[in-house]
Amino acid sequence: MRKNYKIVFVALIFILLLFPIVKFNFSGTVSALEKRNLATFPEFSLKYFKNLDSYIQDRFGGRDKLIKLANFIDYNVFHKSKHNAKVVEGKKGWLYYTNAADGNNLSDFMKTNLMSEEKSQALANKIRDIAAWCDENGIKYLFVINPNKHSVYPEYYPIERPEGLSRSDQNVAVFSQAGVNFIFTKDLLLERKKNENLPLYYETDSHWNRLGAYYAYLGIKTEIEKLFPDLTFPSFDCDVNVTYRYDYNDSPNDHYGDLLPFLGISSMKCTYPLVTPKTGAFEDCFDYIKNEDTAGVITKGKNPSLPKAVIYRDSFCRNLMPYLSTMFSDTEYIWKKIGDFDKDYILKSKPDIIIFEALERMLI
Repeated sequence: MRKNYKIVFVALIFILLLFPIVKFNFSGTVSALEKRNLATFPEFSLKYFKNLDSYIQDRFGGRDKLIKLANFIDYNVFHKSKHNAKVVEGKKGWLYYTNAADGNNLSDFMKTNLMSEEKSQALANKIRDIAAWCDENGIKYLFVINPNKHSVYPEYYPIERPEGLSRSDQNVAVFSQAGVNFIFTKDLLLERKKNENLPLYYETDSHWNRLGAYYAYLGIKTEIEKLFPDLTFPSFDCDVNVTYRYDYNDSPNDHYGDLLPFLGISSMKCTYPLVTPKTGAFEDCFDYIKNEDTAGVITKGKNPSLPKAVIYRDSFCRNLMPYLSTMFSDTEYIWKKIGDFDKDYILKSKPDIIIFEALERMLI
């Protein structure tokens, strides 16, 4: 009997050692849990073995589960501060993302991340170059800047936001002075917020919810209609229904609660509003040809007379996709930053419009 125990013990140890290899993440590009790009397989260089170590550490099987377990132990066993390096707990159950390595929201909230004149000029030059290239090639364009959660809901932050100039104020000034087509959706959301009983951002997530994204879409739609004045785009009379979710779900089509794992919390109330047309559905206007989130999303519209679009985007575009896809005959969503786009691919793809969507803190 004792011998059998030894065999079982050795087998369990072998399985545990084998699991990180069998479940090794070869194909992933982004860590949804940590909100960052994963290390890629290194090219041979003097830092080859150091880079290879980073590649293995980022991708071994079970890594995300171990991170969640460590966060759970820190928060629930050792009772570490509610204000950790990546998340701060605000008032009334609101959580805010503060990871310094991913845009540094805390610095943005405190308005200590103001751009230097040099950086402002670099941003202006970048967007002017993009706009000029689009104009030269007969492609319409639109820059879409979306607000941080704390820019729309500063009142639930555990401390008061300082007065004075913010980085987003600088960004708006840069885009305005550059004379390019852009929309900063913050003012739209703040105006809607005045008469809206439901939150426009998930309390337990760093992103806006489907209602917030819908209101932003209405503003984006107005800007696109200005660029194509001879076209008629679909319009929807919608109802808003609200439910509540509690458990973290990282599905890209049902995204909420992404801040809970950082605190080791498995369940917390989150308002989940749904926007649905009174007749039909948004998806009646298009089909998903590819729906792989960070690896790319492609939709095919059912009205061939509408424009063809390529949209460079980040995670905030997840909840915009069902709305924006109704406006185009073909839409390709590519996860890249503003300015980080393939001009040769664009010329082959021949879109009528390129949309560059980015969160305000990530512009430069």
